[in-house]
This record gives sequence, C-alpha cells and structure tokens, in this order.
Amino acid sequence: MKSHSRRILLRRALPDDLSRIVMKCLQKNPDDRYQSAAELRSDLEYLQEKLSAAEQNSSSYTDIILPGTGSGNGAPSAAGKMFTPPGTGKTLAGVLAAVILVLFVGWWSIWHQDREINDRSIAVLPFEEIGRPDQSSFSAGVHSDLLMRLSNISDLQVTSRASVGKLVGSGLGPPAVAESLDVRWIVEGSVRRSGGMVQVNAQLIDPRTDSNIWANTYRRKLSAENLFAIQEGISGAIAEALQTELTEEERKRVAEVPTYDLDAYRLYVQGRQQLARRSFASDRL
Repeated sequence: MKSHSRRILLRRALPDDLSRIVMKCLQKNPDDRYQSAAELRSDLEYLQEKLSAAEQNSSSYTDIILPGTGSGNGAPSAAGKMFTPPGTGKTLAGVLAAVILVLFVGWWSIWHQDREINDRSIAVLPFEEIGRPDQSSFSAGVHSDLLMRLSNISDLQVTSRASVGKLVGSGLGPPAVAESLDVRWIVEGSVRRSGGMVQVNAQLIDPRTDSNIWANTYRRKLSAENLFAIQEGISGAIAEALQTELTEEERKRVAEVPTYDLDAYRLYVQGRQQLARRSFASDRL
C-alpha cells in the first residue's frame, strides 16, 4: 500500500521572542538573567500583546506535514485543514507565560536561597531618631549596641563606628557609602518612641542593587529588656540572611542583657557619647 502524508494547517505557537525569554532565564551568568519576576512578567505580557496583535493581521493557518493518508500528490486535502479559532494564540501565550513565570519564580527563589555568600563585610549606619531628635542618644545607643553585637560574630567583618561616623551628614546613598567604606552590605534603620512603646525599623541593603534583602519592624513596650531583645533579633536575622552560623559562645554574646534598668541604660549611653565627643576633640588638636 502506498504511503502518503497528510498536510494539516496549524498555528505556529513558538515565536522567536519566547525563545529569547527562555534563553535569558537560563543564562549562566546571573547578571545576564532576569533580576526579578516582575521584569520577566513585563516581557511575557509584551509578548502576549504582540501575539494578540499579530493574530488580527495574519492567517490562522501554518503548513505542517504529519504522517497519514491523503491525495498522494502532496497537496492538502479539504479534510486535512485544521482551523485555529481566533484567540487561541492569545490563550496559548497566556498559558506559556504562566508556566514560564512559575518555573522562573521557583528557580529564582532556589538560586537566591542556595547561592553562597562569601563577602560578609558590613557597615551599620547610625539609626535615625524619628519624632524626638532632641533625644538622639536613644537611637545612638541602639546603633552602638547593635554594632557591638554584630562585631561579636566572627564571620562578619563589621566596619568600626569611627569610620562610619565620618560619613554622617554626607547625604550619600547606600551604594556610595558601601564604595567609600569598601563593604558589601549596609544596615540602616530608625527608632521611634511613643506612648511608652518603642518601634525599631531595620533593613539589610544590597548596595549593588540598592534594594533590601531583609527588613523588619519591631514594636515593643519600652524597657531595657525589650530593647536588647530587639537588638538580638536584628543581629540574628542579619546573620541568617548572610548565611552565617553562630557558635554557642557567639549566641550568648549576641543575646546578652547588660541591665534591666532603662534609666541606667540611658545614662550609660549618654556618658559614652560624651566620652566619644571628648576623644574626637582631642584627636583634632
């Protein structure tokens, strides 16, 4: 029996733009890939709009030869034509977009979670006092204690308070500060007191992208114990974000509570500030 082929007309469903998007997701160099799911989604939505527009301006048929029976002369038979209804291209593009987006988000999350962080140099910028600038010693105490707790973690390379202090009031953003101090990560935050409550905001910033890789808000009743607990929480979260494993001794130092007396803590911070000012004045003589 003589074998023939049946010619069926189908819509071509894999445009070059889709291949380009897939290849960008699979680039070996991380900098060449999509840097966010939102960026990928934007390209997919543009592709979907492009396919929808093309659908209105072109035929709904494309020749593809599939095994089967036909007239034997290579010409398509009437029964061999398959029409793709209007809107199918748009629907297919939507399905492909959803599939690729899900795959990308999964891959992107795993890649960011599993990638190894080797450079753990970090600078802790002075915390901003919100609402009560006349009592800046309070935020200065939070900043100093957090700096000390992070310095107790051996895997972290924490820039000294003196080096960071030289940039206070410079108006430089995180990327410029990181470049000036030659560090990979920046920590900044703010402190607000109101109605017997204290709120501390903190964030770990990647200066290369000027974006947060971790951020949190802590709101507690104002007490020395709660202040130290907040500092412990911030230190632990930063260590975890930078993939640092603390020893048992380091955990004890990070969780240390020097005093339970809030007034004693306030006086201690003020005394430390006065000492720092005198030392700074002596250095300038």
